Amino acid sequence: MKKLEKNKTKFKLSSLLTILFFITAIIIFLSWIPGLTENGPASIVQVISAPIEGFVLQADRFVFLFIASGFIFVVIKSETFERSLGQLFYKFKNKEIWLIPILVTVFSIFGSFLGFGENVLIFYAFLIPIFLNLKFDVMVGAMIIFFGFTIGVISSTFNTFAIKAAVDAALENGVNDISIIHGIIIRFCSLILLNLTVSIFIILYALKIKKNPKSSTFYNEQSLFLANFPLIDKEPYTKRHKIILIIFFISLMSIILGMIPWDFIFNNNFFLNIHKTLLKEMPYLLTIFNQFGNWSYIEFSAILLISSIIIGVININNNNMDFNNFLQGTKNIINIVFVIALSTGIGLIMSDKYTGMGSVIVASVLKNTENANNSLYIIVNFFTFIFLSFLIPTTSGFISGFFPTIAKLTNEIAPEMVSGTITSFSFANGIASLFSPTSAVLLSTLSISKITYKNFIKSTWKLTISIFIICFLLLILGSGIKTSTFLWF
Repeated sequence: MKKLEKNKTKFKLSSLLTILFFITAIIIFLSWIPGLTENGPASIVQVISAPIEGFVLQADRFVFLFIASGFIFVVIKSETFERSLGQLFYKFKNKEIWLIPILVTVFSIFGSFLGFGENVLIFYAFLIPIFLNLKFDVMVGAMIIFFGFTIGVISSTFNTFAIKAAVDAALENGVNDISIIHGIIIRFCSLILLNLTVSIFIILYALKIKKNPKSSTFYNEQSLFLANFPLIDKEPYTKRHKIILIIFFISLMSIILGMIPWDFIFNNNFFLNIHKTLLKEMPYLLTIFNQFGNWSYIEFSAILLISSIIIGVININNNNMDFNNFLQGTKNIINIVFVIALSTGIGLIMSDKYTGMGSVIVASVLKNTENANNSLYIIVNFFTFIFLSFLIPTTSGFISGFFPTIAKLTNEIAPEMVSGTITSFSFANGIASLFSPTSAVLLSTLSISKITYKNFIKSTWKLTISIFIICFLLLILGSGIKTSTFLWF
């Protein structure tokens, strides 16, 4: 049976890399226009040097991404995910429609708490064939993973790639007393509302396809999709798989809990004192670790690397388990690493360290809102951030290019809205990734699922608009209600 035509359906990240190089060149040329920079023009050489500096600046994040990808691939090669999903679907036989909200919630937690996007792409190989063989179309499985993860990123609670990075940028630029838990209530509310919205939309879409398969945009290609995504047979679910799944979730929960500033929340030094005691009594064990609640990429990477080794030992008698699986997993993330490095490079060129173009752009917008109320100020930020997210699609590049100035100006104009600005950034950047042709996760989704960009937008534009409206209203609500707690907005 013939395969789907690659020239019609194949979206490559290499195309995105070309686009980002092109954007870098345009930014450099624009910096030569008088009045667009604070510190003078960029040089042509920075087309090459900026991405390299982006690699250096994001080194700790890249180490984490490589190890996280290797860790997940080790779990995958143990067949734990495959068999766990198989068990789940067979238990929900004839009630499989209710798996949609469960899976959407799981992927949204990945996005919201951990910022995992690139690392969940492997799940397309498991979910799409299952939903195809349940007489749904390819969009059902693709939407569950893509929208599940993306609404998690939009509603980032403790996402270290977005919220923590933005908070760190604010702290480095004169903002005091702010942490990742500021504004967490409104972000958690958005997580709940967007989960409901996405789940209902996909359920209604799936029921429509189930009732009338010809209503699917992909009806004429259904047999070709089945050929590209063969059904995964049900296999025994052993004690070994259960243990690996427990290790997987314990590892992720350790990372989530380790980044929450517990001492700040409860206004004490409980974990700091424990950390000091452990360093004194067991320095040979915990020297490189920061206190619990103040963990960063080093601690995250160490946890996942240790877990990978443990899982490898558990699978020592399994013929398909060896260190090469971990290395193979790290290779899966290389394209994304280049995208992040290039985006960070663009941000660096626009930052105050070089041209200061980002400061000029942000200042020209925000200074016009000095006398505006909080809601208008946040909404102006929101629309500005959506536009800029097309230019710099990754959170790291965006933060390095714009957030130092955003933090400074917001602290001067509306200091009570600094955390709200971070929330509006999270909303805007995530929404842009739902349809932006510079979104690495979207392009990866289309490439893996063999869906064209046109058909994807045609099938999901109503859901994207619904998500935009909910975020817009939540920003107005969050900024409009005055409260004494920093947890609100």
